[in-house]
Amino acid sequence: MKGRDSGGDMVIARAAEGQEVGQPLYNFVVVVDDIDMNISHVIRGEDHIGNTPKQILLYEALGATLPEFGHTPLILNQAGAKLSKGRRDLNF
Repeated sequence: MKGRDSGGDMVIARAAEGQEVGQPLYNFVVVVDDIDMNISHVIRGEDHIGNTPKQILLYEALGATLPEFGHTPLILNQAGAKLSKGRRDLNF
């Protein structure tokens, strides 16, 4: 995984003042949400392949059943960039 490291401590929340727990981060939040919704299949874009091993560790740490994981190729706009709702790439 170019430029990424799956080893070491995984950060699941932002830093906060004192003994407070900061805002939870993506990998933790999606796993908790998927568990809460009893998700059996997770299908995400290939840009999330690097997140999957971390999420599997979180499922196991929380004692949850692992869903099936699948990754799809990214859908790109005419300029070759990933489609974005924020850029309003799609007009209906």
